[in-house]
Amino acid sequence: MIAILDIQAVYSRGLTDPKSLTSQERLVYLLVDLETCADMEGWDHFFMHSGIEYYPEILAGLRAAGDMESLEILQDYERALREHGVAFDSDAIGDFMCNASDEYLQSCRDWREDYSRLAEARWQKVKDYLSQYGYTIMA
Repeated sequence: MIAILDIQAVYSRGLTDPKSLTSQERLVYLLVDLETCADMEGWDHFFMHSGIEYYPEILAGLRAAGDMESLEILQDYERALREHGVAFDSDAIGDFMCNASDEYLQSCRDWREDYSRLAEARWQKVKDYLSQYGYTIMA
């Protein structure tokens, strides 16, 4: 039996209580939440708020789906912050971004752009991965 995951319905439920979602639903929710936050609030916003709690789950989901390119972008972001002495937690990222120099802001990689560029390929990999568990994604 195939279960349909309606992206908007999953996202709406996840906004209320991400822990109530199945692991497959939560992966869909987290990827949509990251994309939405990055587009509306800026890339760092997701990591300065509740998204950081689920960061390991996002990495594991992308790895399981075989999306090594998106995974590399997230890991590069984390690595770049750590190289600047920033602990990878929401408070430290928030403090750093509030005080980031213009030099840093102008010279750092555009992780949002790089991640967004991969959206179509990422979602195809996630769809293929979730199909192994009897899910199909409906946009």
